Amino acid sequence: MDRSELKTIITLIVLFLIVAFFSFLIINPLFESLLWAIVIGYLLYPVNNYFSRFVKNENLRASLMLLAVIIGFIFPIFIFLNTIITNIVNIRRYINLPQISAFISEHTSEFLGSSLNITLEMGVNFLVDLLKNIFLALPQKLLGIFVMFFALFYIFKSGKNLSKKIISMVPIQEKHKELVLEKFSSLVYGSFYTIVVVSILQSIFSLFIFILLKIPAPWFWALLVLIAGLLPFLGAAAVYIPIAIYLFYMGSYAKAAILIIYGTLLLSIALDLFLKQRILSTKAKAHPLIILIGIIGGIQAFGLLGIILGPLILIILKIFFEVYIKL
Repeated sequence: MDRSELKTIITLIVLFLIVAFFSFLIINPLFESLLWAIVIGYLLYPVNNYFSRFVKNENLRASLMLLAVIIGFIFPIFIFLNTIITNIVNIRRYINLPQISAFISEHTSEFLGSSLNITLEMGVNFLVDLLKNIFLALPQKLLGIFVMFFALFYIFKSGKNLSKKIISMVPIQEKHKELVLEKFSSLVYGSFYTIVVVSILQSIFSLFIFILLKIPAPWFWALLVLIAGLLPFLGAAAVYIPIAIYLFYMGSYAKAAILIIYGTLLLSIALDLFLKQRILSTKAKAHPLIILIGIIGGIQAFGLLGIILGPLILIILKIFFEVYIKL
């Protein structure tokens, strides 16, 4: 290799790094939206592949798939809002604020009462700031959703060919490519299956205890349990613990104790902790410790997508070590 060729290679590498750096700055704000498009497109690949037998036009098929996703995205939101509107009046009537205030005054000292008032004031201010931040971030979130749907259209249209080109560019042996793809597939489908199944089971079992304890609007609370189960770091405890605290303030000590014990042992420990990790580790064919660390760290790093990306990155790292040892 002569000096001119070496200069050319160095120049190309420097230009590539510069372009890659600025490309990262451009893509980084939309990184999460693009990842969601990839995950949703991959989950719906079997459906898209099935409809390709009947709808030969790629643009039409991609448009129909995208329309189905948009309807499936918006329809549950309308159902949830409608449920809140129809149940909020009944919940407000059931909450006896004067009785709660009297209970607090009766069972707390003046110091604790003033501390509680300060805490409540801080809580209200926190909620106001949270709503303000959500409102300010709304345009960016809407832009992210638009980018996700736009990218999803092209994934439905030509995602198969694009994925083949990207995979062919990876400089590793075919058997190692297949292993990584197998792990990715099992994690994506396994995570989706696990989260949905466990959240549905939590919602069903919570509905049973809400009806048994005669909690008003049990279907509404069961729906909240379902939604909380789909979100990271929330789970059913975000619903049944506030209800139990309210029951305790209302003097229903037995109901509050039953709900706490039932929710902790069955909803949180048995279903959310053991069953979810068991199913996911089985589906992903990975050690439960890798799955647990990957989920917790992944959620902190990537948000909700970390449920998939966290374990996937650790599993790929494990595969790289296995390949390196065999070399």
